Amino acid sequence: MPDDLQPSASPARPSEPSTATSVGDVVGDVVGEPDGTTVAVCTVITWQALQAALSPVIGHGGVWALYRRSLHLARPLHPCLDAADPGDANAGDFSALDSALSSETGPVAAAATEALLQSFWELLTGLIGNALTERLIGFSRAPPSDAPVAQDNTP
Repeated sequence: MPDDLQPSASPARPSEPSTATSVGDVVGDVVGEPDGTTVAVCTVITWQALQAALSPVIGHGGVWALYRRSLHLARPLHPCLDAADPGDANAGDFSALDSALSSETGPVAAAATEALLQSFWELLTGLIGNALTERLIGFSRAPPSDAPVAQDNTP
């Protein structure tokens, strides 16, 4: 398991989809360096799982809005995500993301995926808090080692 992930106190129930927040989790047990297509397929599966886990709480439109905002935030450092803009696609249609990542090398697709998931995590935890995010998604994302650890002082 990558160093930036820790198991949550309450793991996802078996009926809930498993989700991921790092490229290592997204591509799972792929041997060697995955190509862009492999990263793309695994990334789309991850986004579908996120949609399934979060839609009952924030709605399909809410997940889609956070996804689109995450794309906007990740694009400046990862121009390949320009092609991932879903335009007028229906909520949950990640085909543009699949196409954009598939046309890249594995490392470029992986870096873009990591940035996109990081942006999503930060937006979601900013809206509903870290504890609820962990509970809904089923894992905890540790802060970067150079970041201060936030304290939750609510009773």
